[in-house]
Amino acid sequence: MARQHYAPLVESSRIPGQVQGLIRAEPDGQTARMQALVHALGLPTEFVQVLTPQQWGGLLGLPQVLQYPAWLYPGGGWIDPGAWIREALSQPGVRFQGSTPVARLQRLGQDWVVMGVDGRVLVATQRIVLCTAADVCALLPPAATRDWSAHRQRGQVTRVKLEALPHAGPRAPVTGGGYALTLPGGDLLCGATSTRNDDEAHVRAADHEQNLQRLHALLGWSPQVHPTSPMLEGRVGWRFHTADRLPIVGPVAALDASPPLGGSTRVRDQAHEPGLYVATALGSRGISWAPLVGEVIASWITGQPPPLPTALLEALDPRRFRVKQARMDSGGSAAWSPTSGHR
Repeated sequence: MARQHYAPLVESSRIPGQVQGLIRAEPDGQTARMQALVHALGLPTEFVQVLTPQQWGGLLGLPQVLQYPAWLYPGGGWIDPGAWIREALSQPGVRFQGSTPVARLQRLGQDWVVMGVDGRVLVATQRIVLCTAADVCALLPPAATRDWSAHRQRGQVTRVKLEALPHAGPRAPVTGGGYALTLPGGDLLCGATSTRNDDEAHVRAADHEQNLQRLHALLGWSPQVHPTSPMLEGRVGWRFHTADRLPIVGPVAALDASPPLGGSTRVRDQAHEPGLYVATALGSRGISWAPLVGEVIASWITGQPPPLPTALLEALDPRRFRVKQARMDSGGSAAWSPTSGHR
């Protein structure tokens, strides 16, 4: 679904990217076992293929053959997130208002009112979607998020200038204990680090060094530059992850912190705030998740058929955490799965 969304934008040069496939290295894999797994699952070749070391090294244009196999995802690729966001904001019907700090969100009659730091009403609307990653917790009362099992991770990527590369970067994006891709113009992007409880916003030389080490482990080579070299640039960002590795998408649980209705163990039976939705905790797969998440939110708002079956909708639903906690409090299993309707 993500490829269907991004491919026309890339192929028409509206956003930078490459959607002709992605390779995932498997250092601990064995070609025969990987092929047996694909056969057992009945996965089509247009979804995934197994590559020998010689095959994937040749596809990427690596200077040497590595000693382990890889997966090829023909529908994979990469895009420039900033360019995609600018493209989306340019669509008819979208009004963007940036550089506007939001202080709080409150209910006023039938509307949700977004207040600025000066107490001014920024917008009043019957339906609102909060897509502010970890900052969503600052806009919602603690009762709405206290059961969320989620945390924030700092990540830093490294951009190596073309002049510092011993040879051309990989012809397609490659992942596996890190990632590497060649940008338009020849620079190489690699990363990314991951640290919890880390609020440092500045680019760190130590993280550059870690990314270069990952690059060497992935491709068998890395540029011989010092981590403080001007040949390296970087960017820092934060991911918002859940313990179950799934996004938080859908209606916000009722803010009165009421227990599950009638003791029900079904997520869909839990009360929620009218017109208040969240789309957050996409973790490190935001680009892949985004088109599907948008369709899920749209189906909640419009009442149209959702793009997922009920079990998967409930696996993403913000109310799943409250149901899980209620089950644990009543002596239920702590190993409850959000996709399960029973203990």
